[in-house]
Order: sequence, then structure tokens, then C-alpha cells
Amino acid sequence: MEEGIGKALINYFTKSISTAEMARLMEWIKEKSNTSVFKEYVRTNYLVDLVMTDFDTESGKQKVFEEIRKNKKNSVRKNIGQVLVYACILMILGLGYILYIHSGDTLHLKPKVDEVTSMEAIKPGTD
Repeated sequence: MEEGIGKALINYFTKSISTAEMARLMEWIKEKSNTSVFKEYVRTNYLVDLVMTDFDTESGKQKVFEEIRKNKKNSVRKNIGQVLVYACILMILGLGYILYIHSGDTLHLKPKVDEVTSMEAIKPGTD
């Protein structure tokens, strides 16, 4: 391995590489034999990162439960909105049905017929 490439690789993986080192590393990677070496270093670095990072399961669980709780709240809100829409529709239909049934029942005022104005009380020839 060329001189300085090892340091450039370390700086690359620690995200502290300078632009000059990056340019030199890019030139080094362009060679076919170096490309496979670089890929192997990348795989090794990935595995080291994977093993060395400790996953916080409690924090992960809390995030999952929080998302579930948010989804439940949203679904309850959607369900309440849908129930209210259906309740309004049923009220309108019920009111319309009641008005339709009673539309034929108009208030009929029948005059009171007393004995004086009844047809039986009026005899021919009398006023």
C-alpha cells in the first residue's frame, strides 16, 4: 500500500478526511487492484460499526409504542368524524321522513255547525 493511503483511509472512515487526501484516495481507488482492497476495507468498517454500536432496545420500544399510540389517536378521531357524519345524515333523513308523513295532514278547520245553520233546521220557504 502506498505511503499515506492508510492514513487517508482512516480519515475517510472517521469522516475527517481533507480534500487533498480525498483526491489522493480517489486516484488510488481508480486502479482495479486497489478497488477490491478498498471494498474490503469498507465491508470491514461496516461490520465494525455494526458490532460496536449498541442498540438501545428500550428507546426503540418507546418510539414504536409512541407511533402506535399516535396512530390509534388518529384512527379514533377519524372514526368519531365518520360517526358524526352518519348521525347527521340519519337525522336529516329521519326529519325528512317525518315531514313527508305529516305533509298530508294539514290542519283542517271545520266550521261548527249549530242547529240554526244546519240544513235540517232550514225549511223551504223560510229564511
